[in-house]
Amino acid sequence: MYNIEIIRRGRRITALTSAWQKAVLANGGSTTTTGITILNQFTQQLVNKSYYGKIIYLLPMMGVGIGAATVPLIDTKHAGNASNTNFVNSDFSENTGLQGDGSSKILTVALMPSQFGAGNNGGLGWWENNINFGGSETEVMGFSFEGDAQRFVIDLRSGRKFFCWGDPANAANVNSAATNGHYYGQRTAATNRELYQNGSQITTNSTNDAATGSSDANMQLVGANDDGTLAFWAGRCAVTYFTDGTLSTGEATDLDSLLRTYLVSASGKI
Repeated sequence: MYNIEIIRRGRRITALTSAWQKAVLANGGSTTTTGITILNQFTQQLVNKSYYGKIIYLLPMMGVGIGAATVPLIDTKHAGNASNTNFVNSDFSENTGLQGDGSSKILTVALMPSQFGAGNNGGLGWWENNINFGGSETEVMGFSFEGDAQRFVIDLRSGRKFFCWGDPANAANVNSAATNGHYYGQRTAATNRELYQNGSQITTNSTNDAATGSSDANMQLVGANDDGTLAFWAGRCAVTYFTDGTLSTGEATDLDSLLRTYLVSASGKI
């Protein structure tokens, strides 16, 4: 299902890991031996999962420097590296993640929601490692033009956990405090939006929703595009990804376990 390269000292590395490492070096970042081992173990498992082909973009938050943090491991739409606004090397560590400042730092990915999945469906994944409600924004990723049913975000607050893909009135919403951990929201159909926390589905919304105008803006990370204005998140990203919105409940649970085992726990991010 994937190619294996044989490199020095007999270590076997997947094509995904090898391509990521080369892209990191080309982008001015670097890698660690421990990080490559962790990432390689992750990719060896991932490529055999039923949901592998459903992930369209994934930033593993591994390596050294912003030149590593912005390089995707998976990029099926050829969006390229995330564009960096104001992050510096000291904001990132593969042992903690990418730290936002809540005022000026954000990443941009050249992907629009209409590119995620069929029928304007899609999914957003975010692993928060240092929750902080003191910044200028509560949306950890996405973009929002609220007046036209164009809100595509994960929103974490001291009193709410919220996933929206379309009209804010039809979000998958839980009125309880957000905490550190893995959040995944997806729209699988016009009448189904789901929100997961740490691999467990915590709420759904079945209201019919057109999710109109989903090609208007690129996605933001460590904050969001809010009505054309950048808004910034003060927390820390351990890993983030986009999907086509078709993960089953079992696949969402398994993906949480895989991320937790390799990209989060093994790297020391929790």
